[in-house]
Amino acid sequence: MMKRLHSDERGFLLVVTMIMLVVLTIVGMTALDNSMFEIKIAANDRNAKVAFNMADGTIYSSSKLITEAMEASADPAHNTIAYETFNLHDGGVSVTNAPDDFYKRVMGYMETQATPYLASCTPGPCNDALYPPPDFQIKPNGLGASETIEVYLMSRSASMIAGGGAEFGAGAAGAGVGSGGAGAAVTIDVNVDAYSFNNSKSALSARYRKVLGASGGL
Repeated sequence: MMKRLHSDERGFLLVVTMIMLVVLTIVGMTALDNSMFEIKIAANDRNAKVAFNMADGTIYSSSKLITEAMEASADPAHNTIAYETFNLHDGGVSVTNAPDDFYKRVMGYMETQATPYLASCTPGPCNDALYPPPDFQIKPNGLGASETIEVYLMSRSASMIAGGGAEFGAGAAGAGVGSGGAGAAVTIDVNVDAYSFNNSKSALSARYRKVLGASGGL
């Protein structure tokens, strides 16, 4: 009887098959988790690059907007830019600027917003309460899109530029006309915060120098 029980191997194949299925299931789940993790890494990397590219592009486009404001004596009109009323990306605080505030700060009629913006954020914390409100907000894909760019004019100064036309032509003091035409320049410091999907953020700063009387941008 004992010899027959030891030699009876019926059901052994079923046990082996079940063990193999369990092992294969674990391997498959591990591979799936790794794939999902890599997909998330790739998505986050893409969002970070999108945010950087938006900020980088805005650094260059802001100089054009500053020039337009100087030349038109008003806030430049574009269907993807909000100057007056919009919600900040962090905290959802509603910001209301007066018409032509951007133009007035560019021209020096108003001080730049270097002082803290003390907003009341209820409920929950508001990170933007520690920063000045942006001068304008850009929605690259339209004002209803989720991507957001906030532009801050942090400081503005004007100065006279010494030197004659030869020095200007040699690039000693920047492109522009000589002292016989206009020897004044306006310097503006700009901060750009760009937000992509999943709160990916890129922050860049730039200093623009506009030589008054010179053709072109900054």
